[in-house]
Amino acid sequence: LFHDGGPAGPHRGGDMTSLVAPLPYDEVVELLAEASAAFVDTVVGITSDEWSEPGLGVWNVRELVGHTMRAFSTVHRFLDEPVDRVEVETAPDYFRIALGSSPGIHDQVADRGREAGVLLGDDPVAGVVEDVSRLLGRLGEMTGDEIGVTAVGGMVLPAYLDTRLVELVVHLSALCLALGRPAPDPGRAGVRVAALVLASASVEDRDTVVRAMLGRADLPPGFNVWP
Repeated sequence: LFHDGGPAGPHRGGDMTSLVAPLPYDEVVELLAEASAAFVDTVVGITSDEWSEPGLGVWNVRELVGHTMRAFSTVHRFLDEPVDRVEVETAPDYFRIALGSSPGIHDQVADRGREAGVLLGDDPVAGVVEDVSRLLGRLGEMTGDEIGVTAVGGMVLPAYLDTRLVELVVHLSALCLALGRPAPDPGRAGVRVAALVLASASVEDRDTVVRAMLGRADLPPGFNVWP
């Protein structure tokens, strides 16, 4: 792969901006709505005794749902705090920067998940339904040209929604696994998320994933494209 007149570096594989550029605004909102419906359906089916069961890592199910809801709540902050300049162009750029920004990032995420679980309140199902509906309604009033604040710098709204789509689909899968239920098919959203995650990985990790998908190698123990 060549770009800018020379060979790509050994780690990231060149500029892939055009391959993972933000989708048209209406399309990314539609994908988010489809994945949101699957998430809400899953949450509605959680029984009263399952909320305290193990979820993901240090989280129980309630905390995992609370963390997943940050895919929605953080968009409100984005829209409430407009900025003038785009500093991060794509979702893969966002995740590369965010995950490399602090050695304690995973502990910080774990703490925010616990806090988000508490914020679900006494009726977490009703809270989830209301908050998801409120955000999707607000997105229907936007143009897609909005630039807002994120943890790693200004982004245009469709690009930021790509990051929220990744968070939603990935954690929906984890939630279904914790509940012992088949993950719903996220359709086009699942394909989009897979592409964005792979694009954020190193060349070596992308090669490892592709070979494993084709049955030509096993994934190493503890393999993670986002260490």
